[in-house]
Amino acid sequence: MVDFRLTDQQRMLREVARKFVKDEVVPVRAQLDREPDPKKGFSWELLRKADKVGLRTLTLGPEDGGINADIITRCLVGEELATGDLGFAVCLDQVWKIAAGITHLCNEEQKKRFIPIFRDDPECVLSICITEPSGGSNYILPIERKDSTLQARAELRNGKWILNGTKHFISNAGLAKLYLMFAVTDPEKDIYDRVSAFIVPHTAPGLSIGKVEDKLGQRLVWNSTVIMENCEIPGDNLVGRRGKGMQDVLRFLAEEGSNIQAGATVLGTARAAYEAAVEHARQRFVGGKTMIHHQLTHYRLTRMKMRLDAARAYLYRAAYNIDSPDEPTDWSMAPMSKVFAAEAAFEVAKEALELFGGYGYMKDYPMEKYLRDAASFLHSDGVNDVLLLRAGRLLYDLPAELYR
Repeated sequence: MVDFRLTDQQRMLREVARKFVKDEVVPVRAQLDREPDPKKGFSWELLRKADKVGLRTLTLGPEDGGINADIITRCLVGEELATGDLGFAVCLDQVWKIAAGITHLCNEEQKKRFIPIFRDDPECVLSICITEPSGGSNYILPIERKDSTLQARAELRNGKWILNGTKHFISNAGLAKLYLMFAVTDPEKDIYDRVSAFIVPHTAPGLSIGKVEDKLGQRLVWNSTVIMENCEIPGDNLVGRRGKGMQDVLRFLAEEGSNIQAGATVLGTARAAYEAAVEHARQRFVGGKTMIHHQLTHYRLTRMKMRLDAARAYLYRAAYNIDSPDEPTDWSMAPMSKVFAAEAAFEVAKEALELFGGYGYMKDYPMEKYLRDAASFLHSDGVNDVLLLRAGRLLYDLPAELYR
């Protein structure tokens, strides 16, 4: 039986995140969002405060100050954080995924090296580097052409890996102190046996940060270009199996509910837009009565609430399917739930802005920001169209080699 009742710990974490948003994020988000220099949108002070209340290290084990947060717990906290700001929620969501990856994919020697670096530094964030100028979400589909995969290369020379290539649109790049990097190590092999994963410290020789993107939304987190020019790392920074990095890590991200967490964060932005619209409708006097008493307002608000509740239920159902030992895992459910939530969030944010009339378009109110932020997840964490193609391959038993 599916049971979505929250545990005492989950309710406590939700309240911690809610208080953090109210006290710390909301007062500064508009100013940070309007910074013309995209580098000034990120707040180290917010990150330190989030660490202080335990929000940065949720996915570490108890022995390292975390709680081994499951997917629904991450969804719950991510949604709350995104009611304050989607960009900052994305920053921590990325950290949770990659910290869990270090815990589960690294060998014991690597864990001893990398977990303390992350755990003990309240300003340590993490970043995963897959997308390149030549392509992004296409890497998740079965690929037939040799030149349509990653272009970054890694060569083992004298016991050290030398990496060359460019990654772009990378979340947390330029802020992170550890990067989970993907590069081709065996170009002569089959497409699914040529890519490996590495941990690259931000201090590695030859690693640099290029452009920090000036974005429409999610302005409280960086998306940047990562440049590797003969970037040198130790030979034992290879994560998992040589040539199997894409398979190992993508399967891990599926098992960790990466798409589901993404859907939950953008749902938080839409929920904030909906709640603002309800409050506005209770106060705004139009046509001889407050807006909340007009039938069209009832229709719009209830449709928004319906979409939010349906999306959350879908995300939690997908999370339960992955976490529960009581039923076989349906890998198509996670990408579909993310697409459903992203589309619902965008529509809710748009509808909420419309309820504000002309005021919604003005920067004196947060409605235009909610819409700008919500638009990002039509593409982020996998372009929606590509995720549906992947789900279709899984649903109808078509080739899906990354899941073999």
